[in-house]
Amino acid sequence: MRNQIVGKIGEKRASEHLTKLGFSIVVKNYKVREGEIDLIAKNASEIAFVEVKMRTSNRFGVAKESLSETRIKRLFSASQVFISENKSFEDYEQKFFLVAIDSEQIEMIPIDLVE
Repeated sequence: MRNQIVGKIGEKRASEHLTKLGFSIVVKNYKVREGEIDLIAKNASEIAFVEVKMRTSNRFGVAKESLSETRIKRLFSASQVFISENKSFEDYEQKFFLVAIDSEQIEMIPIDLVE
C-alpha cells in the first residue's frame, strides 16, 4: 500500500511540474495490454509520454537510475496504441520522459528509445 501512496504523490508532483512547463495533462495511468503510461501530456506541438519514478530515500538507488529497458519498450508500445486510438495526436511530435523525483528534487529526463 505504501508504494501506491508514494506513486500517487509522485504522479501529482510530476503533473504539477509538467503544467509549470506549459503542458496540459491528457491522461493519467493509461493502461493497455502493451504497457502502461503514468502520464500523457501535451503542449501546442508535442505529446509527451511520461514515466514517473519517485524515491523517498536512496536505499534502493535514486529515481533516475530505476528505469529498465523493458519498461522503456513497454512505454513506447503503449504510446503507439494511444496514438492509434487518438488520431488527433498523430501530427504531434512524440516525446518520452522520465520524471525522477528524489525528496524535493524533480528532474525531467528525455528517454532514449532502444529499437
